[in-house]
Amino acid sequence: MKRISFCVLLILFLVTASIYASDQKLSSAYEQELIQRVKGVFGSEDQKGKATDFTRPVCATPIFVEVFENYDKLSPEARRLLSSLTDPRPDYSWADPRTYDSEAGYFKIHYVVSGKDSVFESSVDTLPADGHPDYINRCAEILDYVWEYEMYTLGYNQPPSDGWHVPNGGDGKYDVYVAYMDTGYLGMTYPEAYYIYPRATSYIALRSDYSLYTRPPYTLWEDQYDGMKVTAAHEFFHAIQLGYDAKEYGGSSAAPKPYWMEMTAVWMEDMVYDEINDYLGYLKYFFHYPWLSLKTFSYNELDIPRYMHAYASCVWPIYLSEKFGSEIIRQIWIECGELAGDNAFSAIDEILTSIGSSFDQAFQEFTIWNYFTYSRADTQTFYSEGHLFDPIFIYSTQNHSSGSYPLTVNTIPKPPDNLGSNYVSFKTNASVLGDLNVGFYGDSTATWEVSLIGYKAGNPPWFSQISLNGLQNGAETVFDWQLYDRIIMVPAVTTQEDNSFDYAYTATVDTASDVDEESGETVPSSVRLFQNYPNPFNATTLIPFAVAAPPVDSSQLTVHGPIHTTLKIYNILGQEIRTLVDEEKLRGTYEVSWDGKDNNRIKVASGIYFYKLQAGQYTEIKKMLLVK
Repeated sequence: MKRISFCVLLILFLVTASIYASDQKLSSAYEQELIQRVKGVFGSEDQKGKATDFTRPVCATPIFVEVFENYDKLSPEARRLLSSLTDPRPDYSWADPRTYDSEAGYFKIHYVVSGKDSVFESSVDTLPADGHPDYINRCAEILDYVWEYEMYTLGYNQPPSDGWHVPNGGDGKYDVYVAYMDTGYLGMTYPEAYYIYPRATSYIALRSDYSLYTRPPYTLWEDQYDGMKVTAAHEFFHAIQLGYDAKEYGGSSAAPKPYWMEMTAVWMEDMVYDEINDYLGYLKYFFHYPWLSLKTFSYNELDIPRYMHAYASCVWPIYLSEKFGSEIIRQIWIECGELAGDNAFSAIDEILTSIGSSFDQAFQEFTIWNYFTYSRADTQTFYSEGHLFDPIFIYSTQNHSSGSYPLTVNTIPKPPDNLGSNYVSFKTNASVLGDLNVGFYGDSTATWEVSLIGYKAGNPPWFSQISLNGLQNGAETVFDWQLYDRIIMVPAVTTQEDNSFDYAYTATVDTASDVDEESGETVPSSVRLFQNYPNPFNATTLIPFAVAAPPVDSSQLTVHGPIHTTLKIYNILGQEIRTLVDEEKLRGTYEVSWDGKDNNRIKVASGIYFYKLQAGQYTEIKKMLLVK
């Protein structure tokens, strides 16, 4: 019988023709690149067991999603190079092929005990001594556990059956092939054929040896079965995903970007095996590059941040599940399956809206959570394992010292992509009493959410949001800035169209203060009345003001009570014309309009008018001019 290795058969991978494929042909350069990437999954036999240049191993599934989606577009020559068989599944007939049915009956595991694809310690058969290598027994136990956790504990649908497919399968069990792979890959899931469009059948390949990663320079896990566990959880979730929507990827079929597939598959690793925490090894590629979009995906291994970003972005589904419960990820995948193609973020918005939130609101909160990691972690309020995460990266030019103010910044080193964010730090000065005024001026072609965080180690944080107008400009005042160590501004882009978006910002410190009559000490003013605009005005003018009641508990620096506030209009005789505000106001910045009418809703005459703000013991008066 002709010797054909499993590696060669995988390189010659053929996908069942899709009735949905386009007649469009692909360029020769693209075909050669795709073929080389397929070959790169398997490496060369002389590298088996040797360490290679290493960043961190990833999943090969995206490559074979790409092959699946493009097979009908390939030239005859490319098809010849990718396939010489009529069946896409591997054939072990040359090397004493063996199969093992898992004890629970969910999986059929295909393996060999000789040649390049021989399983780890193929002669060791003691636990139990059943004619199959212990490596295969452990693989079956792990796969059964993964199935039961993802199916029964989390409630996902079973992957579509391949019962119609006779060669090397056909009995309804899910097929897993154990094979040698390049050190850069941990496993792969092959979409095989559309079952009910866009649902697809599939099968999995796992490494024949994970022990390489338990010794230098790798040392990823305590033992190789940790690697097998997280890979099984990851790849089997790909099989489940393909059963919901095999076309859930961004980009094009010639360059698919299955970011949602990968980030949720890494999330699933930690759901099934919370104690292993393998996902932590990816996180620096998110927290060190917060400006990159959640949609970032690259096949270029030389561009490591983008190559690893989809795996590191597992923090997004981690946030969603810890904030709203793990069931939300399943609901999102169900919603994804309602429409073939890239609709993950619209599905997320749909599900969040159904529970009283929204994508924009959740993404803004997500960017806040990302600040509270490492030494700033609060595992009760934010990520439950946030103390293990990397700290968020802040560019030195956006890490402003306490002596920097006033400042204007027009050049941003790494402006955020769509679904990306920046972090700007304003260091405070405990000896300077006053308020920090922050202005934000965003690219008006994007939609922004801009958060402010008041951070002081050991104290509850303070949060606010800069309200933006239609031009994506806005300002906010942080009262009594000396109560905090730092003020953090987080500009985030919720626009989903691919691009990066620039912005500018300003920061000034208002050190205006009052004198306490009893103590004679200088204390910060807690209320501000600003000039109306436009001024002079004709029909309507806006009056901005700010209120910040004194702290009610010095141990809780960010807790402020409401304060009774009035804003009234007077004529030049001192007669009250109109009451615009008369209520309790919480700490914040406000803006009210006056339409030039009195309390009886009668238009007043042209002339000079005064407006008076009173909040607690604070009073301030300014004048304005009405011109008709």
